[in-house]
Amino acid sequence: MKRFLLLFTAFFLFLPSIAGAVEIEKGQNLTLEQCMEIALERHPDLRGAKARIDARESIVSQVRTAWKPEADLSSSYNRRSVTDEGYDRYSSSVTVSQLISDGGKTRSQVNVAEIDLQSSEYDYDDMVQTLVFDVKDTYFALLRANKEEEVVQEAVKMYEHHLEQARGYYEVGRVSRYDVTTAEVDLSNARLNLIRAKTSVKTARSGLNNALGYPDAPLFSIEDMLTYEKIELTREKALAMASDTRPDLKSLEAKKRASEESVVLAARSNSPTLSATAGYSWGDDDFTGDEELYAGVSLNVSLYDGGLAKEKIREARADLVGTDADLQGLEQDVILEVEKAYLEVQDSEQAILTADKIVQQARENLDLANGRYEVGVGSPVEVTDATENYINARNTYYTALYDYRSALAALEKAIGGKVK
Repeated sequence: MKRFLLLFTAFFLFLPSIAGAVEIEKGQNLTLEQCMEIALERHPDLRGAKARIDARESIVSQVRTAWKPEADLSSSYNRRSVTDEGYDRYSSSVTVSQLISDGGKTRSQVNVAEIDLQSSEYDYDDMVQTLVFDVKDTYFALLRANKEEEVVQEAVKMYEHHLEQARGYYEVGRVSRYDVTTAEVDLSNARLNLIRAKTSVKTARSGLNNALGYPDAPLFSIEDMLTYEKIELTREKALAMASDTRPDLKSLEAKKRASEESVVLAARSNSPTLSATAGYSWGDDDFTGDEELYAGVSLNVSLYDGGLAKEKIREARADLVGTDADLQGLEQDVILEVEKAYLEVQDSEQAILTADKIVQQARENLDLANGRYEVGVGSPVEVTDATENYINARNTYYTALYDYRSALAALEKAIGGKVK
């Protein structure tokens, strides 16, 4: 049975094959691909979805057994009393029966079960896509937190250097005590921000561990890929890809087909049933004697069911209308999701270019402020402002990179595949 998961995982052919549970070693440096591999192997949500597929496969097999012959063996013993006398009665029989025709009811039941199986497989694929998105989003969130910590650490070093400068200039009488206390306040604020940044890293790491299905994972590092790579994808192509490949759409389309087949099944609920039966029985006052071999056919025709079949048809048609409405609603939601993600990718691309330019300007302004202070024509406030502007600019740049990567991951989830 062809699985949509094969199409989706085609985008990840570079992933190594998984043999057994994937473990993380302490201090290991993981790539995004390795993190996705770990999540696909360990996450409990996928195990639950796989179990539901197995259950659906079992239902298909159960329904198909109606086409197979049935064999029964029975044996009984009775003690009977007539007036003052009693006697024993033994009986045994072997019966084989085979369904010949039921007006297509079993065929419809099998069709519904098989379509439900397809739907559960698409649900599994949808869960895979959601899990992959969660891994990407939390992976990039951890990278952003790491970058913010690096920026704050750089700020601490700059403020330490500035405090050392101010103290030196104060000792030789070039500046007032105000310059020293200002530098001390700036350094204290930077150290406080560093504590907060470290907490943000821990929080982001917990988020990634949860997405991996590995909450007790040992401490590991991740590969830095918070970069910008321009993509070539039109809005029309993105919408077409979503329509063709989204597993949640495929799942609901399958549910609609199952609802259509359920209407047919309900219409066949009172179809005549024709079966063949053959058997052998024996027994009397012991387990032998009175042997009998028999064979025949039986026809079962429903004459009146109190309107049950009519109500089943009405129920099936109502379910079909509801499923069709759900499908139309999802199709609209998919269009909105694709367009929103596509616009966010475009916006974040522009934000990255602008933020990169602001970093360059802020760096130049900081160098000028430090140079002016070193020659005695600048003020500590000027240096503080320039430093803060530079720190904010770098943080804005890394946030823009994260927004781009997160938006790109959302777009890939929205279209149901990898953006090339």
